[in-house]
Amino acid sequence: MAERQFTKEGLARPDEIIPQVVAQKIVAGYLNGVGWAREWERTIWQELVPENLHRAREEKFRRAQKMREDAEDQLVEGIEKWLQSKDKLRYAVLEEVYKKLSPRHDLTLIAQKMLARIKNALPPV
Repeated sequence: MAERQFTKEGLARPDEIIPQVVAQKIVAGYLNGVGWAREWERTIWQELVPENLHRAREEKFRRAQKMREDAEDQLVEGIEKWLQSKDKLRYAVLEEVYKKLSPRHDLTLIAQKMLARIKNALPPV
């Protein structure tokens, strides 16, 4: 069952795709996951850890890294879906994702590579 999308005017038709909403979901999922991972790593570094608890700290860092990788995977899946889609709105969705992420300077390497793929896939203006 397709997710219902909302516009400023209200509920969209069930079969209607709104590129801005789809792009926002892709971008928000990535930025939220990476942001939480970054915040968690910052918190871990601020903790005073006795010498015998370094393994626990390393485990926390591994979990933070896993969070970051999950966010990257979610971004890659979302973008790949639209890169391979035959939908007529695919360029609109990809362009929205590009507009939302391209001004940022805190992107991971994978996110930067995905932006380059989007840029190459978009038709010339």
